[in-house]
Amino acid sequence: MYLTGDRNQDKETLKVAERIKAKRILKIQSERNGEFDRAKMNSNFIEYFENLGKKRPMQENRKTNKWTNTLNYLKGYAGETLSFSNITPTWIYGFKDYLQSKLKRNSAATYYETFKASLNYAVRNTILKENPCNFTDNISRKQNERVFLDFEEITLLDKTPCPNNEDVKRAFLFACFTGLRISDVKALCWKQVSNDTIKFRQKKTKEYEIMPLSEQASKYLGTRGNPDEIIFKLKEDENTRRILIKWAKNAKLTKSISFHTARHTFATMALTYGVDIYTVNSQISTSFN
Repeated sequence: MYLTGDRNQDKETLKVAERIKAKRILKIQSERNGEFDRAKMNSNFIEYFENLGKKRPMQENRKTNKWTNTLNYLKGYAGETLSFSNITPTWIYGFKDYLQSKLKRNSAATYYETFKASLNYAVRNTILKENPCNFTDNISRKQNERVFLDFEEITLLDKTPCPNNEDVKRAFLFACFTGLRISDVKALCWKQVSNDTIKFRQKKTKEYEIMPLSEQASKYLGTRGNPDEIIFKLKEDENTRRILIKWAKNAKLTKSISFHTARHTFATMALTYGVDIYTVNSQISTSFN
């Protein structure tokens, strides 16, 4: 078996080579798993995956759960029943091809990573001795273009009224000057703000943060309320997304904005000004004078 230089033929040759490799790995894997409980190996992985998914919290800022979506694609490929013993490298290659035929690359990568994570749990639960995904390659992700705003665009948004919900406007611009995730912005209340500093625990990382605020960031906090009062009264994420899109359109922006845009804007400005928060905010503030 060798490569000829013909792109299509070589692609098929590599697929055959992968299948041969998978069969050899399967033989080794079977020998290693020989001591494991056969009853567990023959149990239904689809049911196991579904139960795992039920224990996972709904993802922040998502309308759907990636475990639920992955389960749907697993059932679409394998049906309602799939034993652990049948999840071989060869089967996994087929599942990867199936995902990539149905989805864009990054979505396919997300669902494959979720599937792989479930098998890591199976290893911890002593159903498998090792994860068969370790013998295959991951689905590579496509690097998306990171959208960020420049000074002029931020100024334009600042001067443009936000339809129906000025809190969305304040929250977005606050995030541009702090880099906070939408989950942290939504949870922020007045008792966490003191002397131009916010103290909070990140929703995603669970890490406790103390962040100084510039005059510009503080401007978007608005009038101080009761200690337990939420500062930015945002509705569900889909509603917020629609408001942002309409606001950007009214401001004549050519870019589609989201709270990810705000974080990328902050990061870009921080890099531009030497990762110095005070310098960054001081420089940007001058564009509003």
